[in-house]
Formats: sequence, C-alpha cells, structure tokens
Amino acid sequence: QICNFTIGGIWIYQGLVPKLLGPHPDEVAMTTAFGIPESLQAPMSYTAGIGEILLGLCVIFLSRRVWPQVISAVAMAVLLVFVAIYAPRYLFGAFNPVVMNVASVALSVVAVLALRAEASYADEQTRAT
Repeated sequence: QICNFTIGGIWIYQGLVPKLLGPHPDEVAMTTAFGIPESLQAPMSYTAGIGEILLGLCVIFLSRRVWPQVISAVAMAVLLVFVAIYAPRYLFGAFNPVVMNVASVALSVVAVLALRAEASYADEQTRAT
C-alpha cells in the first residue's frame, strides 16, 4: 500500500500543482521544447494534468490490479526519455526528473512484484487446502 499511495500521490501532485494550478513556467518551457504551439500549451497542460490525476487515482483505488502500476512505470520512463531528448537541461537541476522518475519506476516494480507474490501465496494456500 505504501507504494500505491506514494506513486498515486506523485501523479496527483504532478497533475494538480504544476499543471492544473499553473501551468508552471517549466511545464510551458518543456511543451515548447516538444514543439507544441503556444496556443495549445495551456490546454495540453490541463489535459495532461487531468490524465495524471486520473492515473494517480487508479493507482490508489485499483491497488489490487497490476495495470495501473505498469502504465505508471512505462509513462515515467517515456516521460524521462522525452525530457532527456527535448529538454535535457532539466536533468541537471537540484530537483530533477531523473530522481523522481527512476524512483517512481522502482516503486511501481516493487508494487507489481508484491502483487504477484501475494497472488502466488494465495494460490499455494488454496492448493494446500
């Protein structure tokens, strides 16, 4: 559950604070680097924010499902690659996406492994009775 609340909380925070309550200047700079026209940057930020909040809620409330964690891990990895390609200057800041994204991917992997171990244990208990 710690992994689920942490990962879900990260997605909810990242969707709400720099996107829906902003968009934060760094979000605008990254969308500019991705080649998104200025007229679409705020709508893209709001849309991404809503998507991130929804993913965070899925991770928290569908904690017995593997797919939200898999989507989270893949999304974090893909977003990190995009930043590395299009806005690499953000990789070297004091608070940067490398630290958050790699840690998030690791927590999602731990959550998936825990779910699989739990399911395996339940299967063994069922067969034993």
